[in-house]
Amino acid sequence: MPFMTSILDCCSDFSGCMDVFFCLPCNVGRQYGAVNGMEDQLQCCPCLLTMIAVTSVCVNINLRRTVVEKYMLEESCCGSVLCGFFCFPCSVCQTNRELNLRGARTGHTCCAPSSAQIGAAP
Repeated sequence: MPFMTSILDCCSDFSGCMDVFFCLPCNVGRQYGAVNGMEDQLQCCPCLLTMIAVTSVCVNINLRRTVVEKYMLEESCCGSVLCGFFCFPCSVCQTNRELNLRGARTGHTCCAPSSAQIGAAP
């Protein structure tokens, strides 16, 4: 099964996109928490590693592969590396949307989710 949204669907979840834009390291740290069953919690290690330019791409690719493996998504390792390297912010937005759509709430860092946010509980 593929990702539920395209890598270019950044504007479909405006608050998530703004979180990635304004605080990418914190958003990545929250995604690591969500993928490991800790909803709305910041994981400090991935957050800090994302702040370092050399490791940020590696952290993003690892997060993407973790999401792909957890939800058995159709994406090769090479595809994850290419998306994570060449489309870094869009890749982070896509994994954020995927986690929220699948019920693993990432929470928000600086932008409160809107009532129309994808995956929002009724």
